[in-house]
Amino acid sequence: MTITHLVFVYGTLKRGFPNHHYMEGGDYLCDARTVLAFPMVIGGHWFSPSLIPEPGSGHRIAGELWQVDDALLARLDDLETTHLPTGYNREPAEVECATDRTIVTAWTYFRPRDRIT
Repeated sequence: MTITHLVFVYGTLKRGFPNHHYMEGGDYLCDARTVLAFPMVIGGHWFSPSLIPEPGSGHRIAGELWQVDDALLARLDDLETTHLPTGYNREPAEVECATDRTIVTAWTYFRPRDRIT
């Protein structure tokens, strides 16, 4: 039995962006946006977008909802350096599908403000 996960991507992992090839093997479900507002900044060594885990501040963030298996989720964790103290944290967030306004909880990569250099 393969376990699947919902993942919300908002930056370079989206279709048409430089890291989208990491999503190979996943299933695109819909364009989506966060239910709550969050701040997003562009920064760090690679000038990457980072979603700051400060709900209620900022804007609802547009992105894509994907379904991935355990192996792809592990690859995404590795890409987002969740194993490093300076990396992103994978946390659940509610997102709304643009097609039918369904709200689901999906894994989302957040980066605390103090980790953006």
